[in-house]
This record gives sequence, structure tokens and C-alpha cells, in this order.
Amino acid sequence: MKNSEYILKHRDTDVLVFRIDKYSKCIDYIKIINNRFSPVNDKASEKSQMESFNIWINNRYIPNSRDGMEIFKRKYNINDMRQIMINIYGLSLTDHYWIEREPFNNKWKDLNLFENRYSELFGNILFNKNFNIGAHFKDYDCKNLDVTTIGMLKKYWKYNEEENKSYLIKGGSGIYKQEPFNEYYASLLLDDMNFEHTPYHIEKENNENVSVCLCITDINTEMISANDLRLKYGIGKSYEALKILIEKEGNINILHSINKMIITDFIIENTDRHWYNFGILRDT
Repeated sequence: MKNSEYILKHRDTDVLVFRIDKYSKCIDYIKIINNRFSPVNDKASEKSQMESFNIWINNRYIPNSRDGMEIFKRKYNINDMRQIMINIYGLSLTDHYWIEREPFNNKWKDLNLFENRYSELFGNILFNKNFNIGAHFKDYDCKNLDVTTIGMLKKYWKYNEEENKSYLIKGGSGIYKQEPFNEYYASLLLDDMNFEHTPYHIEKENNENVSVCLCITDINTEMISANDLRLKYGIGKSYEALKILIEKEGNINILHSINKMIITDFIIENTDRHWYNFGILRDT
């Protein structure tokens, strides 16, 4: 069995070629084809590029810390969520990257989750304790599975046929499961502060309170996390480093938005602002 070779693509553009070692399951080779869309720094060493891309890949599927994932994995004998992610081409409703494999004959228009229906299987599994796929997971039709929505809290994308739009459904954690209400009240606060934001509201999902917000990306717009920017440009984890990068790129409006985010975090006492849960919107 040879090491598997893949192509990371951005829409229909080849971005980089990479291989996954069959024993370690880690990336052991990387070659950048298009630096403009490469998520890793082309000026870094080959070793650093592979380490950076391993981080990028490992943040592209549901983590083991997701509420309910351990039960799911035991129930259906699932060991490798990353391989499941690769099997469905690494497709996402966050950005326009995807992973192509042999025979390398797919097209973005035929696969992307913005124009093609996706499965809500994981939403049913994680939010409905009585849900059962009725077969071994590996026998289930897993095309366009929603497995690239990262984070610890239960969440999944839900398609509204009448509106032809996707909504993010997020649950709570612990005894009080208060996170959906936190997001709703933060949304009300931002209304009063006249800060641009995505509105949230509360709904019921299998007798559980959940927060609901509209997907902010579409077939022309993607979100790139601040951590991806940091790895791409090789900057440090600091406000100043990000500020210098933004000023160098000439888009000061991004900095204004980040400052508003920091002000909001201070007011609502948000202590969970890490480099993966904010970013920029990019017109592709």
C-alpha cells in the first residue's frame, strides 16, 4: 500500500499537493502550486510547512471534544474522523477549499455545499439521542456529510428549502446549557450598539434550546480564520502583529471591525476569543 496523494484545491484552482503517510497518518510531503491561495507560508522551511499544514488539516473536522462524539464513535466503531473528512473531499460551508483525490476528475460546481445538498446526519446523531441510522455507519450514504464544522459545542448546518439558505444550529453545554442564550443576548446588545453582526435567535431542537444564525458565507464569499492568516503570513499571536499585517495589506476596515469585537468581548466578558473563532470574509 503506497502513501496516499491528494490535491488541496480552492474552487477549481490547484493549491498544493500533499501525501499522507500510511503508517503515521501524518503529512509527509507537501508541494505548493499556487501561493496566492496556499494556507501555509511559502517562505517557511519544508518541515515547518508540513507542520503548519498538519495543523490546518487537523482543524478541518469535528474534534473528539465535541459533545456526543465519543458515544457516536463507539456506537459505530469510528476511529478516524479525519479520513471521513477526506472521503467527503474536505468540503465546508465556511470556505472554498476542498481535497481532491484520484482519479482527480471532480469539479467544484458538482461538489460544493453551497450549490449541492448536504447531509444533516451528524445534526440528527448529536441532537437526537433516539436517532439511529439503521445500518453500519460505513454503509451509510455519506456524500456531502457535514463534518468540517469545528468546535466543542454541538452544532450542525440545517438547510431551509423555502429560503434556499443554510442556518447554523448550536446547542449548549453543562448543566445550564446557557450558550445559546448568551449568543442571543449578545446579538441584542450589538443591535443597540449599532455594530454590524449576524443576528441570532432561539429555537427548539428535539426539546433542547439552540441558537440559530444565518450562514455568512456563500458561493462567492468565504471566511478565513485569523489563525489561518497567522500561519499563512508567519506572524506571531498578538494584536500588534495582526495590526501590522492588516495595515500592510491596506484594509484598515478590518482593524476597525476587530476593535469592535474586542470592545464587545470586554462588555459581555467573553473569555473564549481565540484565533480560530474570528477571521475575515474574502470575496473569491
